Amino acid sequence: MRRHPVLLAVVVFLLGMMVVACHSPTPVSVQAPTSTPVFPLKPTFTPTFTPASSGAPTEAPAGAPTSVPSPTAPASATSPTPTPVPPTPTPAQSPTPTPTPTPYIEVLKNRVNVRRGPGVIYPRVGQLPQGSKAPIVAKDPSGKWWQICCVNGQEAWIASWVVKAYNDTSQVPVAQNIPTPPPTPTPRPTPTPRPQPTPTPAALYERTWGPQGMTSNTPIMTVWVKVADKAGNPIPGVTVRIFHGGRVIGEAVTQGAYQYSRPPGMGFSHQANAKIEIPNPPSGEFHIVLVEGGREVIPRIVFYRGSESPGAEYYVAFVRK
Repeated sequence: MRRHPVLLAVVVFLLGMMVVACHSPTPVSVQAPTSTPVFPLKPTFTPTFTPASSGAPTEAPAGAPTSVPSPTAPASATSPTPTPVPPTPTPAQSPTPTPTPTPYIEVLKNRVNVRRGPGVIYPRVGQLPQGSKAPIVAKDPSGKWWQICCVNGQEAWIASWVVKAYNDTSQVPVAQNIPTPPPTPTPRPTPTPRPQPTPTPAALYERTWGPQGMTSNTPIMTVWVKVADKAGNPIPGVTVRIFHGGRVIGEAVTQGAYQYSRPPGMGFSHQANAKIEIPNPPSGEFHIVLVEGGREVIPRIVFYRGSESPGAEYYVAFVRK
């Protein structure tokens, strides 16, 4: 029985040494930091072996540690500061373009013609009533005609002066499909008017003498005229005209008193109340006429002068009917 205390003491000593050996902290090596960040190691606790109780209290040997020291955590490795990445710029949004309103026309008059091409020479394809509207498709090079859509299922042309255009027409293109103009019809020849006979004026006077003529060496043609009523009294205010080649070359107005072409008893002596003198007279055909109130009151009377002498004298007399 005495050997048991000694054996027990040996066992307790050995157990104490084992406890000390098991509770010694395990050294942990720390690697040098690399480019990869090193996170700090968590401490690892070593489990403590507890022997089975033998029924007798066991005293820990002197000098044995009473608690297991916690391992000291290694110093945290310094992580490199990441370079800030600039934010990706947000692309600016383009404004949505506003659609341009389509230009169109409104008819201002009733029953306006629309044609196959830009001009009245093109055939008509229909008519539009007042107030009709149609979109503008194109224009002609002059800008005076609009091409519109549609009349009877096809594009047509309408004059700009019979419609009103709405919205911006400055960008309306010139049409590329303008049809070839139809051939211009040959105008019918204008019939030559037939000359109408000059109506013979109602004769208010009757010729009673002449024209009677005689040559003269003076380069003047003198025409003596007598215009009287049935009683032989001179009638004033009647215009006497001499024509040659279709134009008037001499004119005089009758007076209310007579004069003589020559003194009485001296050959070519006649009463007259009008005298017409034409210097350097031409030869050929002459007409004499009486005019009252702006119209001829007798048919024209024809007489001739030859070229055998530089001058001549003529006498003619009329009486009112």
